[in-house]
Amino acid sequence: MGNFISGLLLVFHFSLIFSITLLCSILFYRTRDAHISKFLRVMIPLFLFTLIYYLYYHTGRWADVMPLATAEGFSLYLLIAACLSLAAYIQGVVVYLISLLVPEGGKRKLPLLITNILIVFFLLFSLFFLILLNRESWTQALSTMLNEMFLYSSILLIIPTIVASIYLRKNRGNENYRLLSEIMIAFYPMALTLPLDLIFFTKSPFKLTLLTHSLFSIFVIFYIVRHYIINYEPEPVSLHDEMKAFYAGHAVSSREQEIISRVIEGKSNREIGDILFISANTVKTHIRNIYKKLGVSNRVQLVHAIKISHSGD
Repeated sequence: MGNFISGLLLVFHFSLIFSITLLCSILFYRTRDAHISKFLRVMIPLFLFTLIYYLYYHTGRWADVMPLATAEGFSLYLLIAACLSLAAYIQGVVVYLISLLVPEGGKRKLPLLITNILIVFFLLFSLFFLILLNRESWTQALSTMLNEMFLYSSILLIIPTIVASIYLRKNRGNENYRLLSEIMIAFYPMALTLPLDLIFFTKSPFKLTLLTHSLFSIFVIFYIVRHYIINYEPEPVSLHDEMKAFYAGHAVSSREQEIISRVIEGKSNREIGDILFISANTVKTHIRNIYKKLGVSNRVQLVHAIKISHSGD
């Protein structure tokens, strides 16, 4: 019964990480936003590691159905992929924290350099340790990595969390303060979940520590969605002043203004054509020329261009 519940929780964790990664990818594809890009660089490695973790526990019978050499080769491939994705995830989280704590780009160079050096050292040490102790079986090495090394490596996230909490007060009132507080809430419980996992859940499919990574992902995707709604999906009426300034600064013709207004309202080409008494193909041509002229590729980016243009003024 315990393994069944643990398996269900693992399925839930995998589904959650997959859904958040997919949503983040869609939002980034539509916006090319820097905030979303940073989070996506965290979620992709986490998803890859979670996928390997899921495959190991739910379809990890390859040692029984494959020839021994094939099973060992497949396990070695997954071992290397798991180590790389886990290192990339930890590096992505720390870099994300640094970007929230240190807005100025120049001041980030030293902490970023230290982070990258430590991550490379961690990756090399992990591979050396796993290979040295499990040279006779890559399947066993993969098991050690997913059951133990994953837990030990999670300790690396507690250290920057402590550092971030020290500097948290300096960000009070900053738009990042709420997100930083939520990240603290997500990662501090690892001080409790890690010992419990190492003592009671080493061989269990689901680890309590996975909950902290799920919680972190949920907090940040909520932040990203709020960021998306505020910056890319405002009510058309609220953009009235921004649109006037934007038109003046980009030499937008009166016809283009009419079309842009309808596009922002979310109307289709046919609906815009009916309102302006032109064909849908003519509307499509106008929109293509407008996007090219303004350096955007869709409605979402158009709305954001109007907002940041007004902010820049």
